[in-house]
Amino acid sequence: MPAASSQVCAFSISEVKTELRKLGTGKAADLMGLTVELLRWGVLFLVSFITQCINRACADGLPEEWTWRGVVPLHKAGPKRDPYNYRTIMVANLFSKLLGRLLDARLTTWCESSGARASAQAGFRQGFTTIDHALTLRTVMEGARRLKNLLYVLFVDFAKAFDSIPRIWLWERLLAIGVPQDLVNTIAVLYSRVIVKARPQGLGVSSTLGVIQGCPLPPCLFGLVIDELFWNNQVTCAVLGDIHVPMLLFADDVALIATSQAEMQQHLKGLEDFCSKTSMKVNLAKTLWLQVGSSPGISVEFQGQPVDKCKVYKYLVVLYGATTWGPSLPKTSWKKLESLQKSFLSEELGVRSQIPNSLLRAETARLPLGIEALIESITYARRLRNQASDRYSTQALKASRSHGWYADLTRWAARWGLSESFWDSVDIREELTHLVVRKLWHEPSPRQCYYLRDISPLLPYKEKPYLSINDRKVRHAFARFRISAHTLNVEEGRWKNIPREDRICSVCTLGKVEDEYHTLLVCPGFSDLRESFHISATNLKELFALQTLSLGLFILTVEKARQLALQNSNV
Repeated sequence: MPAASSQVCAFSISEVKTELRKLGTGKAADLMGLTVELLRWGVLFLVSFITQCINRACADGLPEEWTWRGVVPLHKAGPKRDPYNYRTIMVANLFSKLLGRLLDARLTTWCESSGARASAQAGFRQGFTTIDHALTLRTVMEGARRLKNLLYVLFVDFAKAFDSIPRIWLWERLLAIGVPQDLVNTIAVLYSRVIVKARPQGLGVSSTLGVIQGCPLPPCLFGLVIDELFWNNQVTCAVLGDIHVPMLLFADDVALIATSQAEMQQHLKGLEDFCSKTSMKVNLAKTLWLQVGSSPGISVEFQGQPVDKCKVYKYLVVLYGATTWGPSLPKTSWKKLESLQKSFLSEELGVRSQIPNSLLRAETARLPLGIEALIESITYARRLRNQASDRYSTQALKASRSHGWYADLTRWAARWGLSESFWDSVDIREELTHLVVRKLWHEPSPRQCYYLRDISPLLPYKEKPYLSINDRKVRHAFARFRISAHTLNVEEGRWKNIPREDRICSVCTLGKVEDEYHTLLVCPGFSDLRESFHISATNLKELFALQTLSLGLFILTVEKARQLALQNSNV
């Protein structure tokens, strides 16, 4: 606990109101049964009282209930009797969580305005994303390959990083970088007593080590701890444009970059000193390194133990960040990914996999995955062009203009008629949506013609309202009749090559083709159902414009009645 001063922060009503509105709703209640909604709905009447409570707690100490943290264990993998196979989630007291947000806002504002954050750190910082580091790493590695230089990347995994930092060292670190004394004191008040409980009425266990889980403040606090790796670094190593890139930090994910064994040894020495100071431990089972270049490799040891070498490493979200790898992916790979998208949409709508992709996408307003990736990539590139020139990701963009990511992106966009000069003057999503719709519906099939004529126009390209109905069976019934994925004779006969005029309704004696219009609006076999559900539409477009739960239940009931009628006729 800092002892230099007893001064603490005082928060304004405006600050409390702002942070209260940022608290997410729909979350579990705390150990006292309080939910965010209770405070959010009464913010106009309660904000003054809440502000007084928080300021009084900071000055006099937190009430007992504010110190409680509910622990919820989540099994990860392995034997369930092994406690190390569980990840814990902490449910914070609502008032202490709000205090954490207030402190996080103050600390973040001070750190960013005073330049206290490491330029290599992208974790939990506004305006930074995991994609920034994924792009930077890709560009550095591509540059090394192109120039035939050696490059080594050590991916460090810390063991229970957030739980191992001594709090006394944390306060010393904050004061050392110049954080105002009253802010450090107030943070220490929040940490002065932390009681972890498995049940509201059960006995608690005092937590005295690490940052508090379930609190908004730790990401910034822990980031400042990891930043020390950067500030104490002496390695110049890889060059990206006009700047050196010795490491990439994202919260507790650390990638150390070197161009020689000597530089790697400097990194390892700095890492050992850092762990000794912070009591953090490196998990050697998950810490790996890789080499770019074919020259003889180096040996990498940490605290006398060898570190395993790998050929492939899943860094951050690079396997999911299509913004980074999408521009370089061949068409054949995109087709494989889009077949997976089609399977998902078919499952979501409850229809057969043979249904055309264009119909599935029209109902769900989904674009091909490749187009979504292109939109995100162009949007990301526009952001990079407007950010500070000393950012790693900005330098990565400049370095890849002739080779690599940005060059691939401009070629990809040009194939869709979007030259770089148009990126800032058009709505990229709207432009590509129109291009895709025109391409997929240029020569409509019979199913597409039915959809356009009787169901829905393609534009505006929005998800259909019936998909928000909670009852899955109703949603599926809706979808089957809207995109001709049902078992009516008009569709089944097509698969059996029966002439359309011979696909007669089996429920009635009118001798009409059993299609959607006949079944839902004409067939006398279901006239009583139409009366019960008050169906008065005279055509399918009028009928399907409703998209209500009642209409969905009507369609589902007709399907069941038809199936029963067919079973009885076969007896």
